[in-house]
Amino acid sequence: MRLLVILCTLMLTSSAFGSWGEPETDLSGSSEKRILFSSNFVMPDQVESSVSRDGKTSASMVLVKGDEKIILAMPDFNLESKCKNGEESFRVYAKAQTSRFSIQDRDIYEFGFEGKCGHDHRLIYDEKTPAGELAGVWNTAKTAEEKMTDAGIISLWKRNVSIIFPANGDYYSGDRVRVTKGYQWDVVGHELGHAIYDQAKMGSFGGGSHRIDECYSEALALSEGWASYFSAWLKIDRTDADAKFEYMVPRRAPLRIETIPADVCQGPKNEWRVTGFLWDVLDLNDDDEQVDQTFAAIWLATAEKRSRNINQMKDYLISSGMSAEKINALWEKNFFDR
Repeated sequence: MRLLVILCTLMLTSSAFGSWGEPETDLSGSSEKRILFSSNFVMPDQVESSVSRDGKTSASMVLVKGDEKIILAMPDFNLESKCKNGEESFRVYAKAQTSRFSIQDRDIYEFGFEGKCGHDHRLIYDEKTPAGELAGVWNTAKTAEEKMTDAGIISLWKRNVSIIFPANGDYYSGDRVRVTKGYQWDVVGHELGHAIYDQAKMGSFGGGSHRIDECYSEALALSEGWASYFSAWLKIDRTDADAKFEYMVPRRAPLRIETIPADVCQGPKNEWRVTGFLWDVLDLNDDDEQVDQTFAAIWLATAEKRSRNINQMKDYLISSGMSAEKINALWEKNFFDR
């Protein structure tokens, strides 16, 4: 009898979480694994250095995306230890990891650069070079860690997440996130969102294939829609009147979440509409919504509740004290076109 119970539990688990180990081909397209690096030691595309005014040795990391220059949080290069005894130059490495995540192929990557003591160094990574893609993955994961820490909700990121890059598909399985292209910030954020959703016990995972404009199970729509909502929170300005994803689902890109096209399947069984609903609860764009909750408030109202679908998650938002009238108005706006 005990064996039968165990077998039944395993079968239910497999059904509930069947989408974990399968690449999300609708997300960014299937891809064979690319060979980008000859080792796990990765140097920047360019280093600009100048004599430091205060005589100290410093470094900053910059990700270049077109005309945009994004300042990255630094890994721990421990530069102070390199120039103590009159050395003139150095080579230094720092692992692409924190206490919450690591980025690796077989081994954890290490960012490195060569520098001069008493100089300021600007480490430049071009968005779509191999080094730049690695820096892009680092930027998305580190942004998630910092924003969750600032919001006071980092405690529910309970276990280290291994980010496998480059992988042969974009998907999440058992505290391992696999991504194919590091510059696809929205896809990387989506897959990391699955890991956070899982660890925070937000809700059910649904199994089976899915296309973002179609309807399927409510559990799958919730887990996929929440992951995209998390990705939006990481990188999209909450005041943006045209909030959208850049790379996610190439056949429909750019993927707008403020204005969802009418041909998208209506109702709570569609992930795009789940994302739009949650974003409207969070965003600060004034389009007669009258709801602008913080991510932390939404998080605390829904974490560890194991919602079965977005309808149950909506009820948890209301029971936490959010206006039922306003939340239900957003529900009608997002799930049913008029």
